[in-house]
Amino acid sequence: MTRHRKKEEWIAEILDAAADEIADNGYVNFTMEAVAARTALSKGGVYRFFANKREVALALYTLCYDEHLDFDIDEVVGWGQPISETIFRVIFGQHDPETFPRVQKVWVQLAPEAMRDEGFRIARSRSLALLLQKIGTLALRLVVRDGREIPAKFGDTLETALLLGVALMEGLVFQGSTGTSFEKQAELVKRFVDIMVSEALGGTP
Repeated sequence: MTRHRKKEEWIAEILDAAADEIADNGYVNFTMEAVAARTALSKGGVYRFFANKREVALALYTLCYDEHLDFDIDEVVGWGQPISETIFRVIFGQHDPETFPRVQKVWVQLAPEAMRDEGFRIARSRSLALLLQKIGTLALRLVVRDGREIPAKFGDTLETALLLGVALMEGLVFQGSTGTSFEKQAELVKRFVDIMVSEALGGTP
C-alpha cells in the first residue's frame, strides 16, 4: 500500500523538481508541465499546490536564502568551536559540494526577478533580515560563551560586516555558477569570516 504523503512532502518534491528543471534548462523555459514530468504528480497535481510558475519560482528563491536559517542556536553554541570557525560552518561549511552548484545555478536564474518583481524583493528582504538577526544573536552568544569582553561598537561593526558578507555570498554565487570551485569559495568565505570576527571583537583574533 502506498503511504499517504503530507502536503509538505509534495511541496518539497515539487520544489526539488523545479530546481532541477531551472538548473538544467533555465527559468525562461520553465513550465509547470516540465516540473510535473519530474515528479509523481500530474500537471493538475502541481497546480493544487502552486497557482503558476511564479509561485513555484518565488518559493524556490526564498528557499535559497531560508536554508541558511536552518540551524539551532543552542546546538551550534554547544559545538564548542572557535567563534570564526563556528560562523563559517553555519553560513557555508555545511553545504554539500555535490549539490551546492545546483543551488547557485537556480539563484542566478531567479535573481533577475528581484529587480522587476516586488514579491521577490520583499522575500529577499525578509529572509536577509531574519538571517542577519539570527547570525547576530549567534555571534553574541558565542562571545558570551567564551567570556570575552563585548566592545562598545560590537553591534554596529557586526551589522556592517554581515551586510558585506551577504554581498560576498551573493557575488560568490555568480562566480560559482560560472566555474569557481567550491573549495575556492570556501577559502574566500573563511577568510572573510576571520576578518569579520576579528574586527567585531576590536581586533582580537
